[in-house]
Amino acid sequence: MATPITIMKNDELLIEATNIQEAARFLAEHLNTTISRCYDPIERGYVYNIPYYVNEDEFCFVAPEEIAANRRKELEETDHHNARRFWFVPSNPEEFDLAGAFSRFDTIHWRRSGNYENGDIIFIYVSNNVQKVRYKVEVVK
Repeated sequence: MATPITIMKNDELLIEATNIQEAARFLAEHLNTTISRCYDPIERGYVYNIPYYVNEDEFCFVAPEEIAANRRKELEETDHHNARRFWFVPSNPEEFDLAGAFSRFDTIHWRRSGNYENGDIIFIYVSNNVQKVRYKVEVVK
């Protein structure tokens, strides 16, 4: 079954493709890259509503909700590489004041020590005296 996909760039409509192949072809030409590099961001984008950034440009991919929900279920049940992943990360409050950072900032630039991707969910365990999972965050870039 064909999946119609809309591509938006910085909130402006670029194309309403009839399927992911057409969307990938268009995006590859638009970004001057290979088609194969476009499939994953498009699929993760329309399934999990995850934007794709190229320099300062934000690309959003939209498919009908029922189609996106069915594909999301498929990805997660088969442990597909495009399925949203969940991470458990320790944090030492003596090395970094997460509570202070979260109270002051909407977004925190975290050094990547894992292979996190846009849309992944990270549960942060605070060690020392706290010894609890205190934060649930989503990777946005």
